[in-house]
Amino acid sequence: MAQERFTVGETRVQGWESVLIFRSLTRERAALTTSPTFTSAKTTVGEQQPGSEPGISLGNPNPDWIGSVLNQLRLGNFFTTFLADVRSGGDVVIFSGSSLTIVDTSHIMMRDLSIGYSLPHGNIFTNATVSLSGRNLWVMHVEDGRFREHLFGYYRSIALSVTLGF
Repeated sequence: MAQERFTVGETRVQGWESVLIFRSLTRERAALTTSPTFTSAKTTVGEQQPGSEPGISLGNPNPDWIGSVLNQLRLGNFFTTFLADVRSGGDVVIFSGSSLTIVDTSHIMMRDLSIGYSLPHGNIFTNATVSLSGRNLWVMHVEDGRFREHLFGYYRSIALSVTLGF
């Protein structure tokens, strides 16, 4: 199905983002870092381009705000990270036959989860790491079983990674 996208005016985005970094545990063999992030932005369409017809606004796909928390834990040679985020607000218009539905795309998602092990330094490698990672593993609070990423190409992945440094 072909999609036509166009902008009929000057687009302006204004907003702000805040990031905090807490190193709540820092020891030789253990460390815990937590980084919450909060973002809010507003997109407006200004003066229309010459020759464009005034249109009807059927919603705004952009979230009102986005929040996330990144946690990184290291215990000896083992490590884990996880990233969860919240997207609040945002509407997507769905046309199905002769009906029109506006879906709220607010959701909470486990974006990334990784566990791994860093091998002790040896004679061959300067560093060696093995990790297992998962992306987009869990979603909660999805209206009508849909959310923005799902509507525009959502994927879940699991990967095994081996990194060797010489």
